[in-house]
Amino acid sequence: MRKMKILLVDDHAPFREVFRKILQTSVLVEEILEAENGDTAIVMTRDHQPDLIFMDLAMPKDGLSATKTIHQGWPDIKIVILTVHAKKSFVEKAIEFGASGYLIKKSVKQELIEAFNSIKKGELYISRELNNWKEEG
Repeated sequence: MRKMKILLVDDHAPFREVFRKILQTSVLVEEILEAENGDTAIVMTRDHQPDLIFMDLAMPKDGLSATKTIHQGWPDIKIVILTVHAKKSFVEKAIEFGASGYLIKKSVKQELIEAFNSIKKGELYISRELNNWKEEG
């Protein structure tokens, strides 16, 4: 199985450090790139062509806009929203803007492999905490 180049986008350096360690022990990673905001994520996507992007929503130069821009420019790159926001409206907007997954930060350790495998197969992955997101009001 081919190792992947991953871009991790989050404005909190301590979270990026912890998530990097989780990724390194959980999936076949060739390289992990990091960005602290949406604008930098767009530039790094252009320059490095990652296979998979984990994108925070709530940060300067927000992740939702960056997701939309990246998806329009590089539709083959998979983007997983990685956030604390477990709200139906955010999930819907993320999918509309091209996200392939929506993962709640507190569930990362438990769900990363499942999310990773689903997205590799071309399936949409929504964090288990949001199982009923389509039925919510």
